[in-house]
Amino acid sequence: GRDSFVDASYRKSKRAFLNSGRETDWIFKRFWEKAATANTDYFQIDYNQLDFIQFTSYEKDEYYHSHADLFVYETPQRKLSVTIQLTDESKYEGGDLNFENLEEYPSEEANAAMRQKGTAVFFPNWRWRIWTFRPAHP
Repeated sequence: GRDSFVDASYRKSKRAFLNSGRETDWIFKRFWEKAATANTDYFQIDYNQLDFIQFTSYEKDEYYHSHADLFVYETPQRKLSVTIQLTDESKYEGGDLNFENLEEYPSEEANAAMRQKGTAVFFPNWRWRIWTFRPAHP
């Protein structure tokens, strides 16, 4: 769940959670619409709700090692994840979003596009991903 213990040898970052409510419903509506389009076009996953949005930020020397966004004890189960680039790629090093065991790997152009500020990448949560991040030195 959202209050679970985080092993610092595996993940060092800052997390916050945005809950659905009157002031945030516009954000949830937009996420839901984009997730529905991505799901219809690529995944066809059976899902029916969006309870919260997890926001993670990374500072110098912070990281999140290889993992899947699958939480055995979470109810309801997370099924579809999204990573959105909120920072200009010139401001950090690393931070590449990689997926293990793909039948077809993204082209160099697709990898470059995933790093552009404002880009959203949707993926099924059971797809293992690697996320290493180092802000660029000033």
